[in-house]
Amino acid sequence: MTDHPDPSALLLDISRAVSSTLNLQELLKLLSQRTAAACGADVCSIFLRDPSGERLVPMMSQTASGEQMDELWEQFKQLGGQRGKHIVPILATIERGTPIVLDDPATSPLLLAEWVEMFQLKALLSVPLIRQDVVIGALVLHQMTDGKRFTEAQVLLASTIASQVALSIENARLFQAHSERVYGPRH
Repeated sequence: MTDHPDPSALLLDISRAVSSTLNLQELLKLLSQRTAAACGADVCSIFLRDPSGERLVPMMSQTASGEQMDELWEQFKQLGGQRGKHIVPILATIERGTPIVLDDPATSPLLLAEWVEMFQLKALLSVPLIRQDVVIGALVLHQMTDGKRFTEAQVLLASTIASQVALSIENARLFQAHSERVYGPRH
């Protein structure tokens, strides 16, 4: 038996998740968990640019197992108040439109040491979310286990999934905007 599931089966599973809901929060939760599992990562987080393009908004973070990590979630949400200089790998991904891989975040000048410790970062992969040639955010995978690194195949798979994630986010946003025009804002 192989440790690496068939990539086409993983993509099909993610495609099914994408078509299962247009509720943005539910969609992001499903996609984060399934992407972490598909890419062999411990955690998957999604950051989106706010409409002004000046800030990154932490939208969702899920473990591959679905385990709730409430303390880490609270810390993750606080990233939204941080200035860009503190989230350099994610900003670099967005600015360059290319994946960033950090095999040893503890020695990287791109991350604050307190974040490496807080989020138990042992390896990090940040992939751009691109929709119609515009980077709308980043999908960030990270390992919490020593010795787990991201391979070229995982980078390629995460990049492929990121394309679907970007399209799904755009569709959910359009659906939400349409619903609010037709039915009024939700309370």
